[in-house]
Amino acid sequence: MSLMSEQSKQALAGAFFRAAKASLVRAPDHAIDIAPLEGVNDVQAGQTVLVITTSSFTFRLLTLFHFPATPESRAYYGSGPADPRFDAVLSEVVNLCCGTLNRELSHHFPHLGMSIPYSLGRSCLTTLGDLKPEYLARYAITVNNSVRVEATLCMCCSANVEVSAGVEVAEEKTGELELF
Repeated sequence: MSLMSEQSKQALAGAFFRAAKASLVRAPDHAIDIAPLEGVNDVQAGQTVLVITTSSFTFRLLTLFHFPATPESRAYYGSGPADPRFDAVLSEVVNLCCGTLNRELSHHFPHLGMSIPYSLGRSCLTTLGDLKPEYLARYAITVNNSVRVEATLCMCCSANVEVSAGVEVAEEKTGELELF
């Protein structure tokens, strides 16, 4: 018996797509395309693999990002090909993306925790199936037809998990300074 319906899987993918479109581009007018990937993770040497875990009482969602260290990626996300802060910038980018996803999921699950980004060795990606996830999906994300990022969503459930599609979220005001 599955602990997650097909509708919930599609709703989770939709929530991730919205988070990626809002957070993985540097400007709102930049083009972003997200397409499913088949097969096993084939992370090449030199790729950065960053993971953020989002957890509740009923599930653990691993969101893995694979960033190739190409000149295009370094130019888009960093300040140039030799940017020594490239990995730190990528960590912030994935943190923003998963934070956006976390906010949307918090409307379904009131008690969520989110890790800080951490790195994994590329060989760890081949063992995701050993976790026996309810949902495992890979996506190719292309920004401005030149920067490619791969993302893997791996959700493990300990009870039934239902995510609804199309939840209207009131705009939250953040970062404002209040003077008294």
